[in-house]
Amino acid sequence: MRQPQSREHRSWLKLISLLLALLVWITFSGRINQQEALKERFVSAPLIPENQAPDTQLEIGNYQFQVTLEGPGDELDQLRSDEVAVRLNLESAFSGTNNYSITSDNVSLPSRFKKTRVKSVTPEVVVFTVTPTLEKEVKVVAMWSGNPAPNFKVEDVRVSPSMVTLQGPTEQVAALSQIIPESIDVTGATEDLRGTLKIDYEKHVGKDVVIKGNPSLSYRIFIREKEKSRSISRVYELNASELPDYVVGTKRLKLQITGPISVVDWFKPEWVSPKITLDDVSRALAELEEETSLEALPAPPDGEAAAETVKPSPPLMIDVKEEWLVSKEVSDAEPSWYEKVSQLTFNWIPERVEVRNQ
Repeated sequence: MRQPQSREHRSWLKLISLLLALLVWITFSGRINQQEALKERFVSAPLIPENQAPDTQLEIGNYQFQVTLEGPGDELDQLRSDEVAVRLNLESAFSGTNNYSITSDNVSLPSRFKKTRVKSVTPEVVVFTVTPTLEKEVKVVAMWSGNPAPNFKVEDVRVSPSMVTLQGPTEQVAALSQIIPESIDVTGATEDLRGTLKIDYEKHVGKDVVIKGNPSLSYRIFIREKEKSRSISRVYELNASELPDYVVGTKRLKLQITGPISVVDWFKPEWVSPKITLDDVSRALAELEEETSLEALPAPPDGEAAAETVKPSPPLMIDVKEEWLVSKEVSDAEPSWYEKVSQLTFNWIPERVEVRNQ
């Protein structure tokens, strides 16, 4: 026959049951809280290509990835969106079009996020093109259109820098030997033109080609007045007043002048006279003595006296120069007189005259 349990014994059993129930509740409650602490977060991440081979060009779209992350709420709350990126390793990329699968392994997170994982990445495929590239130095050629003002011409065109380095796909760059920017309009110009050359890359260089360093290409077009020659009708008397001891072979000379059209038309024949000076003769004598110095003669046979050799003096040929006969009134009225005259070339006929001792 069972003995009835004492009140004290029953109380202990209730207490033990209560403790066991509390222990079970705490255990399962912790697991539930742990599950409830995990969160998801959606982050937009950029694509970062890495390890691109040298001398290649990468053509790739502006990819933006949607990354789903899962982890403790306290971690995800600390994550900044700019700390997430999708990295594309190009070490194994080949020339041409590539299709690359994107997985969670491509997503980079800061190392301090130990419990956060990548659940998914969208899109899952990246398409890009790798093209071999070339650098090549080519000449810059400036062209012009139109015509300068009447009696003016384009004398020269200069570009700085005159050479540039092109960089781009090998096939496109290899085919280029020069680049020709937009032409420069010289219509009606009477003086030099300066500016910056304009380049339409797709038209003048190539859609995928660039100029290394992107230099500013400046130009200068030299505009000069056209020239003409003019034969002066008058006959000039040679001024040899400094040479009273010499005989001048020719004293009557003609003149032809050459230079810019407006200056040739402006010049008056009475402003100039042909002249030779004593200094001109002295220089010519010194040159002649140097040229005609005694040369070593072969020794005469034994017993024979050396014959005396007399060489006739050759005539001196003296270059004719200009002597200006401009009055003070003319020079005062025309301040740029000498500047204009310096643009002319004077050709005396004959250019040289013969001079002998009397």
